[in-house]
Amino acid sequence: MHINHIVLGLALLGGILLYVWKGEPGRADLPYAARASEIADKDPLQLTPAELLARLQQIAKDHPDDAEPQYHIGVLMKAQGRQTDAIRLFQAALRRDPNYVPALVALGDVVIGRDGGAINALAEQVYLRAWTLDPTQVRPGILAGYAAAQDGRRGEADAIWREIDSQLAADDPKRAMFDAILGSLDEAPPPQD
Repeated sequence: MHINHIVLGLALLGGILLYVWKGEPGRADLPYAARASEIADKDPLQLTPAELLARLQQIAKDHPDDAEPQYHIGVLMKAQGRQTDAIRLFQAALRRDPNYVPALVALGDVVIGRDGGAINALAEQVYLRAWTLDPTQVRPGILAGYAAAQDGRRGEADAIWREIDSQLAADDPKRAMFDAILGSLDEAPPPQD
């Protein structure tokens, strides 16, 4: 018998003895259904991220045509740094409801986060759609205009910004963001053809 087999056997025997001494060999399994019920009855503010994910997955399973659970699972994935999963889930939410504005905005945010802050064509498209569906979504509108301006389509950008400007009150906190972005564009060199 090789020394490796002896070491492996001793390690296995040690593991079994440790489990009998410290573990609970007589305890019955906690079936998933019982655990899921326990999670469902818990206050949502008291859930761990893993429990919240399990709860949202169950809601998504119970309501397969609802965009909202897919969106919230995507938010959890984004918070965990799982950008590809978040994109997939925001897209799943949009397949269920193409006009679900929170998923549009979140998809744009995670795409530009993944791309190091660059607003690519997909992000511009979803931001513009979110702002078009809900004009109170000023930030996505500003960013869609910014992307158009960066791409040399200043006329499109100006049209979006005029609309946003006409809807913002002078004391609206979003006006500071709006003015800062417009100011940064004025300082940037014009795009080269």
